[in-house]
Amino acid sequence: MSAIALAAGGTAGHIEPALATARAIMKQKPDAEIYLIGTPKGLESKLVPSAGFRLELVNASAFPRSFSLQTILFPLKFFTSRAQAIKVLKENQTALVIGFGAYVSFPVYLAAKKLKIPVIIHEGNAKPGIANKFFYKQAKYVFQCFENSLPGAETIGMPLRESISNIALTDARLEGCELFGLDPKKPTILVFGGSQGALKINKALTEVIGLITAAGFQVLHAVGPNKQIEKTLDIFPDYYPVSYIDRMDLAYAVADLVVSRSGAMTVSEVTALGKVAIFVPFPSGNGEQSENIRELVASGAAITISDAELTGEKLLGTVLDLFKSDEKLTQLSKAATKFGRRDADRILARKALTLLDK
Repeated sequence: MSAIALAAGGTAGHIEPALATARAIMKQKPDAEIYLIGTPKGLESKLVPSAGFRLELVNASAFPRSFSLQTILFPLKFFTSRAQAIKVLKENQTALVIGFGAYVSFPVYLAAKKLKIPVIIHEGNAKPGIANKFFYKQAKYVFQCFENSLPGAETIGMPLRESISNIALTDARLEGCELFGLDPKKPTILVFGGSQGALKINKALTEVIGLITAAGFQVLHAVGPNKQIEKTLDIFPDYYPVSYIDRMDLAYAVADLVVSRSGAMTVSEVTALGKVAIFVPFPSGNGEQSENIRELVASGAAITISDAELTGEKLLGTVLDLFKSDEKLTQLSKAATKFGRRDADRILARKALTLLDK
């Protein structure tokens, strides 16, 4: 048995750290056999093959948050997914599992335990999900992105894409301005809501986009692949709406200010690059997005507006207030950088290969 399985699925926030770790392992051991385990429902079916890695599927599902027929059926579905995971691990002669906490990780962890396969856990959110919270005591090694997520875990940050962790911002800014058609002399606001966009952020921005651009800013706005904006917004100069941004490294490079949700991946990228940010935590889930930025905000490393308070007027006022003082922007950037880490992928890779060699 020699293969390494990385369990991650659902959103890019879980899949991208797994892919970053897979690449780091391959860099340290080019002949390593690596594959990812996900579900048929998430972005992994697109992201994993396009990254050049093999994907195995398990029909895992999240535990229902309210009582329904799905609650009654969940135990049967769960044990079926565990059986599928056991089959996948056996067929691939798996020697090690690295889990990133998406709900697909739960049956994979239990399958690994059944087969006596060692497990490494990485928790990306400040508030851990059910899978990692349940299993971390049985893992060989436990790592976390934020302090105090899991007892005894080593804080290493988030595994990031090399295009971001190794970026030279000055050169990349010029390349990014050319790619997105921006003026390198104008301050740029990057607005996005995660891989799927954010309706609340989109609405607030569209209410005041004319006032923001009239104040001298240009705005690069990732609307979201399935989101709509009013076509009349195209009449505003210096407003650049796109459905999705493939080159997030270059988008960050051009940004003097980031306005976004506060998923763990986004927070990790922003702090690694020392970007000034206004975070609008997504209010659903288990509150992890608010927890992800709690320490940042308390330390003066980021600004936050709650989803309930977000309006166009509030957004405009916050943006204009920030840019009144270059000193304030510099302080926020320096404070954010103190929280940034760029080496989590390499740390995980080294630890994984240490276990593999035992």
